[in-house]
Amino acid sequence: MSEAQPDTNRSEKEREKSYIHNASKKWIILFSGTTGLFMFWFGYLALTNNRGLIVNGAILGPNGATIFYYGATVFFGWSFLMFVAIAIQRVVNPHSLVLRTDGINFCRGWLKPKPTFVPFATIKTISHQQNVTTGIRRLILKAGNEVFIVDESFLASRQNYDEILGKINSALNIKNNATPTPPKPPESPKPPPDDDSRYMPKS
Repeated sequence: MSEAQPDTNRSEKEREKSYIHNASKKWIILFSGTTGLFMFWFGYLALTNNRGLIVNGAILGPNGATIFYYGATVFFGWSFLMFVAIAIQRVVNPHSLVLRTDGINFCRGWLKPKPTFVPFATIKTISHQQNVTTGIRRLILKAGNEVFIVDESFLASRQNYDEILGKINSALNIKNNATPTPPKPPESPKPPPDDDSRYMPKS
């Protein structure tokens, strides 16, 4: 009878761990609501305006003020649509971050995100940022010519961020410890000691 072979695919999957890494629902609602409100407000001003406006000391006539209001409407309208698109992506195809024993998978893209695998061996630098007001942390990884970011606000909890940070630091420490140190160059032979016997008086 043949011996059962170990399921390597299963053991590899068991060593992987996936984390939801999406824009925060709270921030999406806040920013989309704010930009939507400004869009409708400036749109209303543009449609009903009949007076001038002073912007940073510049005096605009009625036509200039109306153009300014339309420009602000377009700007906030574009911002509103961007946050709506992020909300749709969050529901239709949520992003995830997968930690493996040899690297980390990031999701990039909108409705059809594609995984981008970053081996730990290619990570050159790792840095941290923290928002002074909210305390939200960001982990910035530089691999090759690309930059990858783990945002604490995109994760389900602070514990997830700490866990990811700990595993990445552990993997990078193992990588650095496993790097062989270059051998020392051979030392040049020392010259033989001077023979002073020739200076001794002969008996």
